[in-house]
Amino acid sequence: MVTPEQIWADADLPARRLAGLALNPSAPESVLLRLLLEAPLAVRMVLCRDRALPEAIADAVIQHPDTRTRGFFARNPHADPAQRARLVDDPEWSVRAHLAEGPRVTTPRGPGRCPTGLSST
Repeated sequence: MVTPEQIWADADLPARRLAGLALNPSAPESVLLRLLLEAPLAVRMVLCRDRALPEAIADAVIQHPDTRTRGFFARNPHADPAQRARLVDDPEWSVRAHLAEGPRVTTPRGPGRCPTGLSST
């Protein structure tokens, strides 16, 4: 199974630029809908996983034919829980499993170690 990290690593520059557009909070719904319907998987991943979605876009995601796209939305920590809960009856077990796991919360990296040879005094 391909991980989100592999999906992103395999994305070309145009897809990464479109992913940036997908994250833009001022992008109109028509643009977001077009990205959802026509963009590569990496763009759909970012759109469905890494931002809050307007209700019309969430409706389209829930009806999207790609299981992975719906699975990304099921783990979206920015989505309204009521939007995510609409996936509870999804026909694919993997989407329901992602929903059961709860939102994907990434923990920030802790502070690194001091380089050797430096002292705090």
